[in-house]
Amino acid sequence: MYKLSEFKGKSNNLSFIKFLAAVLVIYHHSYGLLSEGGSWLGGFAVAIFLFSSGFFVTKSMLRKKDMKSYAVGRFARLYPLFAFVILAAAFILGPIVTSCSLKDYFTNRETYMYLLFLLFIPRYSLPGVFKTSKLTLVNGALWTMILETGCYIGLGIGYKLKLLEPKVLKILNIPFLLGVLFLFGYQPAFFTYGAYVRPLCAFIIGVDFFVFKDEIVFDWKRICIFVLAGVAMVLLGRGSLAMILVLPYLLSAIVFAPKQLPDMLGKLGTYSYAMYLVAFPIQQVFSQYLESRSFLLNATLSTVTAFALAVVLYHLIEKPCGEKIIKTLE
Repeated sequence: MYKLSEFKGKSNNLSFIKFLAAVLVIYHHSYGLLSEGGSWLGGFAVAIFLFSSGFFVTKSMLRKKDMKSYAVGRFARLYPLFAFVILAAAFILGPIVTSCSLKDYFTNRETYMYLLFLLFIPRYSLPGVFKTSKLTLVNGALWTMILETGCYIGLGIGYKLKLLEPKVLKILNIPFLLGVLFLFGYQPAFFTYGAYVRPLCAFIIGVDFFVFKDEIVFDWKRICIFVLAGVAMVLLGRGSLAMILVLPYLLSAIVFAPKQLPDMLGKLGTYSYAMYLVAFPIQQVFSQYLESRSFLLNATLSTVTAFALAVVLYHLIEKPCGEKIIKTLE
């Protein structure tokens, strides 16, 4: 038996899981690009990302207790690479793969409207880019960045309003859990935004896990109960409910386990964010120019390419730009 609060230091288990989650997103998108129907892999992976984000961002904010440091840290962590990926799509990838002439591409209003994504206003198309694809999006993964940024803002507001105080949060958890059970358990016909609300709920659960970390205990009896509950939910067609109510506990049992993976495997998670941002356009390129329609081939080639590019972007942009922003603004 061990408590969540007993874990100290860095979790190599989480870092490796985040790397695997980035790979799952790639396989999910490849399936969507080249096969009929969809898969649950993407939703599962995004729930992992948002839960871990909710936990560790709350940890960072409550320990600093400084909104400026919190805001600067979040901006430095996410925005430089996010902005680069948008600009690179518009002015490097787009001109190369567009079916339009370069003159038409650069004089088209749609090219510059795509840059609204820099302000978190979603734009998914560029002139003549991936128009023959099953999914005509330039980068279909970026919607989660808007959601995550909203979560960070909401968390900051919640902290200033003292909503993260344990006594207050316990009261707020009652309507939250009732809402989750109604929307994802009962599944009313009018509820059509589950793909957006589910990761939001995962983030909130992550916040809860950090605030109540002293009360969360892991042992085999509890783990088995959660596993059985998760299996039952999935068999009853309530997989989303399992992602919100069961996955966080089981994930935490692995992430914060006393036994951790070697640093070599943990280091892979360093590149998970960059992989997530760059993979979708890479998949679109392979989908458009490869004769094979195998989603497994697309996913495998995209994973290798995205990882190689992520390593480069992490060391050239993500890490140095983030460090420079923090140093400059603080």
